[in-house]
Amino acid sequence: MAMNHSSLIRTAVLKSNIEELQSLLDVGKEEIDVVCGIKRTPLHWAVWVEFEQGVALLLERGAQVNMRDVRQQTPLHLSCIVKSKNIISVLLEKGAELNCTDMDGMSPLHLALTYNFEEGFELLLTRGANINTKDTRGNTPLYDAVRGKFERGVTMMLERGAQVNVRDVRQQTPLHLSCIIKRKNIVSALLEKGAELNCTDMDGMSPL
Repeated sequence: MAMNHSSLIRTAVLKSNIEELQSLLDVGKEEIDVVCGIKRTPLHWAVWVEFEQGVALLLERGAQVNMRDVRQQTPLHLSCIVKSKNIISVLLEKGAELNCTDMDGMSPLHLALTYNFEEGFELLLTRGANINTKDTRGNTPLYDAVRGKFERGVTMMLERGAQVNVRDVRQQTPLHLSCIIKRKNIVSALLEKGAELNCTDMDGMSPL
């Protein structure tokens, strides 16, 4: 069975075929934002496969930069997952929402730290990302850096003013988490920035 035009566009993107994509957009630009079964647009997929030429072309032809997929993730979220600084830059230049959150309340900054993407989170911070935004579990990006044992990320977040005694839904602080994962360097970094040693979570447990 022959594919429809929107499917052909998506296939060209997934193959990273710039000539084919350009030809398809020349005759069917109105389908540039048609979504697939998981609500991803061709721009989402171009980001996912790190097709930089395709990302640039789709945006040039008018693709919407802040469309959301079934998980409420935008192309900017995906660019942090695939760790592409170049694509992050292009998306931001075209108006990508810096602090948008997905169905789990995670912002692009949360994801950059979750995936230990140093260049990405530095760029997002430089552009003004909210350093203390919370996801649905009450976790700020600092928690993601701690959980991922990402020492450089923890240090950078603290230097930029991340709240050190913030609490999640279980009333745990980043210091609680650093003790759970047994990372001495992270514990030290948090304590140096004023982490409360005797704070207790919802079960009455302190970091000690």
